Amino acid sequence: MKIGILTFHRAINYGAVLQCYGLCTALKKMGYDVEVIDYRPRYIEDDRKILQLPSIKNCSSLGDYLKTSIGAFVSIPERLDANSRFDAFISTYLKLSSSIKSIKNFSKDYDLIIVGSDQIWNPQICEGYDPIYWGQFPHYSTRLAAYAASIGETGLLLEDDWEKIGKRILSFDRVSVREKQLRDALYENIGVQSSCTIDPTLLLTSTDYDELVESVNIGEEYVMAFSVVGTNNFMNYSRKIAEKLNCKLIVVTAREIPQIIRRSNRDIMQVSPSIGGFLGLIKNSKYVVTTSFHGTVFSIVYNKPFYTAAHHKGSRVRSLLSSIGLESRLIDMSNSDNICVNPLEIDYHEVDMLLSSIRSESRRYLASLCEDLTSNKS
Repeated sequence: MKIGILTFHRAINYGAVLQCYGLCTALKKMGYDVEVIDYRPRYIEDDRKILQLPSIKNCSSLGDYLKTSIGAFVSIPERLDANSRFDAFISTYLKLSSSIKSIKNFSKDYDLIIVGSDQIWNPQICEGYDPIYWGQFPHYSTRLAAYAASIGETGLLLEDDWEKIGKRILSFDRVSVREKQLRDALYENIGVQSSCTIDPTLLLTSTDYDELVESVNIGEEYVMAFSVVGTNNFMNYSRKIAEKLNCKLIVVTAREIPQIIRRSNRDIMQVSPSIGGFLGLIKNSKYVVTTSFHGTVFSIVYNKPFYTAAHHKGSRVRSLLSSIGLESRLIDMSNSDNICVNPLEIDYHEVDMLLSSIRSESRRYLASLCEDLTSNKS
């Protein structure tokens, strides 16, 4: 049986690529032939462009425009390197279909197409409601399922959004979502029942990821700070943790962030590692500070002490942490000067037991989904 996966597999984002890898690997272990549908939406491909010149209307002045433009040219080598690192991982570990840019190019060869995980339904990321990720394409007798799909913050959705979602979600034979908030909101707003399943990265264990880990030579103990976008408060808090633990601070980004470089000093090193290097840096860190959902995930996978900064309402991270009794690791960094720096260790014995139970439940759901939808295929 052949399964196609539709997700953000080409994003220059560690979590996006690893969640795709996680779902592919879990399905392969169940004995399925798995292929990632190489859909390349414009908003993902635009972010991969090597030269990212600003729009003059978004700049406060001509000087700001020139300064930002110069930064774009300076960043070209780093962007080339980032694309190369991610493409190397994708070509090595993900089996891809031929490239698809429109609904007319979809293959009829799949028994089942799984859409998800990641924020494939988030209208802020997808510039609205991408019809591909909502199953709005000719799929003939192929069954459709959403696994651990995320829509971002449900509190940002309006009545009109729910009307659109209500129509589009009918494309799916089975729906599971990543956050309890979305599961509840789907039922409360449009009467759709769904299951809540874990992010695909958590379907695998640290032993599975050890096969990907690459060494990154730091030479001393370090605190890893991982944020998609660096902020002053995040950097200040990360520094305080590193100072408390008498460690070097390693700032990790998928691509170089010039603002962080300008704030760096001799105790801070910024790295943009490969995906295997990213995992290695988490595994070997003394502590992790992050704003990232997947930064949180891999801290848990590798049993690292960590703090996660709340982002917006933090529903994605909050849902995960509450399910394994780690709500205390989510902190508000809106004013880092008032935060009590207390890098507590975590007793992972109970956490691992809870996670193992949730992982098993989601694996059973995924296996049942595949068996039911393919055995009933018309």
